[in-house]
Amino acid sequence: MYALVPPARWLLGGLLLAGAVLAPRSAAAQCQEVRGTVQSRGTPKAADGTISGGLRGRVQTRRTDAKLGANLVLRYTALHTIVSAPGDTLVLLDVGTLTPVNKRLASMAQTLTPQRGTGAYRGLRGRLQARGEVAAGGQIVSRYTGTLCRPTRETR
Repeated sequence: MYALVPPARWLLGGLLLAGAVLAPRSAAAQCQEVRGTVQSRGTPKAADGTISGGLRGRVQTRRTDAKLGANLVLRYTALHTIVSAPGDTLVLLDVGTLTPVNKRLASMAQTLTPQRGTGAYRGLRGRLQARGEVAAGGQIVSRYTGTLCRPTRETR
C-alpha cells in the first residue's frame, strides 16, 4: 500500500486514508482514498507506535500545543512522523480534541494534513480524519480515513 509498496503497486492498489474527501482532485495529481489504524502508547506529550492500513510503519507523535477548555475538553496540535520500512518519512499536522468519557478514558477526534515527506511521501497532499480513544494507562487507538494526492511527475 502507500508506504511499503513500490509506486507501481500504489497506482494499482486501493489506498486507505479515506473519509474526508477534501483534497482537490485534478489532472495534476493522482488521488486515492486510504484508511487504517494507529496503535501507540505514550504520555500526554509524546507517543510511539505503529500505523497500518494505507500508511504503514512506525509513528512518533509529539504534542506541540494544548489548551484546556470547557468541560475539560483538551484542544491540541501535534506532529506525527511516520517512517515506513524503506525509510520514507511523512510528517502530519494533527489538530484535535480529547474529550473525557470517564476517569479512565477519553475520546479523540483529529484532522491530519501532510506537512512534508520524503521518498514515496514527497509532495503528498490531502486530509485525513481520525477518531479514537486514549486510556488512562497511555494506550491510544485511532482509526483514520481520508484522501491523499500524489503529484504527477510533471508537477514535481
